[in-house]
Order: sequence, then C-alpha cells, then structure tokens
Amino acid sequence: MKQNNTNFDNLIPTYLLNSNQYSICIINLEGNYTFINKYFKDKYEFDDEFVGKPFSVTIHPDDISVCNAAAVECLINHDKIVPVRIRKPVAYKINEYYWTTWEFSAFKNENNQLLGIFCIGSDITENEMNIIAKERYLYELIQSENKLKAILDSSTSSNLLISPDYKILSFNKATYYFIKSVYQREIKEGDSIHLYVLPDTKKEFDSDFQKALNGEYIETEKELFFQNGESIWVKVNYAPVYDNQNKLIGISFNFLNITEQKKALLKVKVQNELLKDIAWQQSHEVRSPVATILGLVNLLQGDKNASIEDIELYLKYLHTAAEHLDKIIHDIVGKINYLDA
Repeated sequence: MKQNNTNFDNLIPTYLLNSNQYSICIINLEGNYTFINKYFKDKYEFDDEFVGKPFSVTIHPDDISVCNAAAVECLINHDKIVPVRIRKPVAYKINEYYWTTWEFSAFKNENNQLLGIFCIGSDITENEMNIIAKERYLYELIQSENKLKAILDSSTSSNLLISPDYKILSFNKATYYFIKSVYQREIKEGDSIHLYVLPDTKKEFDSDFQKALNGEYIETEKELFFQNGESIWVKVNYAPVYDNQNKLIGISFNFLNITEQKKALLKVKVQNELLKDIAWQQSHEVRSPVATILGLVNLLQGDKNASIEDIELYLKYLHTAAEHLDKIIHDIVGKINYLDA
C-alpha cells in the first residue's frame, strides 16, 4: 500500500496502523488513495485494491462535496484539523451505507513536504441509527399526540390530564371554553385543578381522584350549583393514565354536560306518570259518571209515568254527572297536551 516510494509506515504511529477501531487513509493531492491501514481495508474494501483509485469510490455521492471542502480547508491551513461526517458504502450491498465520522488534516513527510490529506475515522453507524430511530420515534410520537389532540379537541366532552399533585398537564378545547364561560378566566397548563373545583364538591373530587390514583376507574353523575343560581348536570369519570413503562403519570378527568339529557329523562318520567294517571282516570274516574248517566237515561226511558218533578230531578242528576265527566275529560286533555308539548 505504498506510492512514490514513500514509507508511510514510518510516518504513522504504530497504534493507528494496527488499530482495530480507527480507519486510516491518505489521499494524495490528485484525490486518489495512496495508503490505507488494515482496518480500513477489511471494513470498506469491496474491490481488489483501493490504492490508486479516487477517494470518491467509497463515499456516498452526496458527501463528496463535503470531503472536497474539508480537504481544501486542510490545504489552506496545514495546522487545522477538520471534522467531517460521511457515509461509506457497505460492500456488495446496494444503497446501504456506514455512518462514519472523520478528522482530516494536512499530511507531510520528514522534509515537511505536503503529500496529501491524512484521514482518521471511526464507524458511528450504530449510534447514528439509534439517533435516527429516536428521531423517528419522536416524530411518530408527536404525530400521534397531534392526532390525539385533534380527536380530543373535536370532542364535546371536556378532558384534562392531571398530575398526581393536582397540576393540569393538558386540556382540550371544550375544557378551555367551559372554564372561560364559567370562571371568566383562561385555564393554563400548570394550574392547580382546585382552581376550577366548586367548593361544595372539593371533598368528593379529592376522594374520587385518590381512588383513581390507586388504580380505580370512577364514573358518576352529579348536579353542579353555581353562585349565579344556575345549575348543570355533568357526567364525570376519572381514569388512571400510565406511560409505556406502566408508570402512573396522572389522571384523565372527563366531564360532559348532560343537562339536556337529564331534562329529557325527567320529561319522559313525568310523561310516564301522566300516562299512568290517564289510564287510571279512564278506567276508574270516567266509569263512575258514565255509569250514573247511563242509569239515569234508563230510568227516564223506563218510567213512562214519571212526573214533571221526577223528570226534572233526573235531568238535574244528569247535569251533575255530565259536569263531573266534563271535568275529568278536561283534566285528561290537559295531560295529553302536556305530553305533546
């Protein structure tokens, strides 16, 4: 591995010549290899011989300009060491490369004559791939977080992630607008959740929160009363949240305004009670005046010799029974109208 009768072995320290960690090569002023150590040859050679060939044969095409710039810098300033990161092809494999880091410096002989560029490098493929993998993982994590946030922000349910010490770690848009409308303030990450817990519900909130910290899933419905006299019904749930190492990071706290649902359920309940009343009235209260009317009609029809006084009495009873029936019918109609409202 020698050229121009130069004995490179005498110019390079033995520990580098025999290194099993560092690749050593010398590139002459024409840009061709003039020397490589055994480690370089064993790791990167995919042809019979490197010496005499352009340095570019073992470099990713996109990194050639980087090497040229580093070499020029060394030739301008002989005392400068220029670091570079380049990719080198894996032997006999297409589009596969080692990641390597190098230091370029001017290389001279015993007479201080410039011979070329001295290059010492090491393989950082594993470290680089780890970095790439971490970057990809972080990118995918960010993408997942963005997707999750988009999903949560599109939800009508308010969602918060709360740390074990009651600090708000994150929240969705529904939470932001709910807090702003109720408390006239903007919720922020880092706020204590107790800033937004009604005083008369704090004890129950803390109790349920601690149960969730112990691994329980809590779901409940409650009516919240505000200082302005208004109230709403909410469905609330607490759920422990763990990271991928199964370490508890906080509590997912969700609440949904179910006031309209509660009103609808209450209306259905009232309607059912009214239907029961209507059924009872039809089967009991209506029967009594109807029976009275039918009985009086039969008397009128059957009593051919009835006096005027008797007939007037029958008619009086008929009128009373009819008024009673009319009152019952009006009551039933009123209830039916409520059902239709």
